[in-house]
Amino acid sequence: MVEIKEVKTRKELKEFVSFPTRLYKKVPQAVPDLYGEELDYFTPGENPAFAYCKSRQFLAIRDGRTVGRIATILNSMYNEKVGEKRMRFSRFDVENDPEAAKLLLEKVEEVAREEGMEIVHGPIGFTDLDKQGMLVDGYELPDTSVTLYNHPYYNDFMAENGYEKEIDWIEFLLHANDATLNRVCRLSEKVQKLYGLTIMKCTCFKDIEPRLDEIFDLLGSAYNHLYGYTPLTKELQAYYVKQYFKMLNFDYVSVCLDKEGKIAGFALAFPSLAKAFKKSDGKLFPFGFIRLLRAMKKTDKLELALIAVRKDMLGKGVNAIVCAEVIRRGMENGVKSAETGPCLETNEQIHNNWKLFEGHYEQHKRRRCYKKVL
Repeated sequence: MVEIKEVKTRKELKEFVSFPTRLYKKVPQAVPDLYGEELDYFTPGENPAFAYCKSRQFLAIRDGRTVGRIATILNSMYNEKVGEKRMRFSRFDVENDPEAAKLLLEKVEEVAREEGMEIVHGPIGFTDLDKQGMLVDGYELPDTSVTLYNHPYYNDFMAENGYEKEIDWIEFLLHANDATLNRVCRLSEKVQKLYGLTIMKCTCFKDIEPRLDEIFDLLGSAYNHLYGYTPLTKELQAYYVKQYFKMLNFDYVSVCLDKEGKIAGFALAFPSLAKAFKKSDGKLFPFGFIRLLRAMKKTDKLELALIAVRKDMLGKGVNAIVCAEVIRRGMENGVKSAETGPCLETNEQIHNNWKLFEGHYEQHKRRRCYKKVL
């Protein structure tokens, strides 16, 4: 018999956070979350999203042993934006146990009804910058440090419990080569001359720190129409700066400026940290931090985190400029490939970026957001 237990204590939250690391210990493709970051993620006072979101976490226990977990997220800002009563679920992980999966999903639906919600959807996080989507294609491929892995049977559980596809995110693998670099650099030079654009010098965090408000404003404008997106509060912006921006390798930060010196577009990429996370089981100490620093300095693979172009500059080649800089610096550092983050299947503008690679890119993974009307 399976018991569903709500997380109430710090000890129970630690069990909630550590469960998937144990579940996927022997799965080479899976990459564990950073343990400390996950604890903060579900802790009010640490994650600023709790200012407008509610979250509850649950464990599935069979014979005294954790066999699954799930979290509910009620994002009132998003519901107001789309005019719907939605409950999100996140961090759904479970052994191949149909009863546990059924009871976990039913618990989410129960909480949704208690809150007056009419739709359950997920996996999706507090914000669009969080990990989201259930893997439906690409199980045999190594995951990235910014995505979630899951077994194929998860999708069977979703169908068995009345959930249907709402939307997919797709991912691309890009292969670095001289032909692509030369083509993109020529296009970049042409666009810069045509529109009077320049590349901003970025060698450390202090170079972009004065422009962070402008970067987040551009990000909000570029992403606001996308599925699941809610504007980032000032507190959330600071949270993500602390979590991501201060750990950037600035060889892979590219910012394009217009004639007036305003940001026209930018691209942020990370050296792949997946292997470092895997070797350290998601823990920074005692040796994880050293592995992380090594990976940030030297890697043959990048993870493309964000690309955004100002609305009035769309279709003018700004994407080629920022991509050219990342490709050039990456190849100089021995990078052989880059993997994009999840892109909505309907976001043709971002998909067109990868056509710059012509025959040297492939769409290799797919993640799904499920929906159930209560």
